[in-house]
Amino acid sequence: MFSPEQVIALEPCGSIPVLASGVRIVHTRSDCPQTVIFWYLGRRATLLERIREAGFIPAGSIGSFARAAGMPIRWSVIIIFLLLWNGLFLLDRSVQERPAAMPGPVALLALFGIFSLSWGTLVSRRLQALVLRDGHGVGEIRSFLVLLLLVAGALAIGFTIAWFGSANLG
Repeated sequence: MFSPEQVIALEPCGSIPVLASGVRIVHTRSDCPQTVIFWYLGRRATLLERIREAGFIPAGSIGSFARAAGMPIRWSVIIIFLLLWNGLFLLDRSVQERPAAMPGPVALLALFGIFSLSWGTLVSRRLQALVLRDGHGVGEIRSFLVLLLLVAGALAIGFTIAWFGSANLG
């Protein structure tokens, strides 16, 4: 939700009428992604007119807002994550003898780790302070974190089923 003071402008967006038309919200909130587009199946002009009729008039100004530049996640966090992630999967290969395509318990630990880190970053201000660079908010990476949650959760469930299934067969 945006207040009129947080919105600088509402701009038409999209080049394919009916299929890809929307309104881009130019805003000053640092806890939201820089690009926010409300996709609409009807005519953009009608949507913009209805927004004005409802009394919403953008009152924000560019001068009152300076978005922090660069990537929101600290490089040190990315490097540590990649080292641990790859290390756990390499360690998983050396722990047990099993078919090459079968994940082991250490691979599951890596998946549960990324799930936990994503969830924790979404809900914990302390973890956000460790993961995010100064001047950035979790809203900038919220959709990425939710994607990580879904992928890591689905893989963890699938690998767990496969691991327990192969343990019962072997």
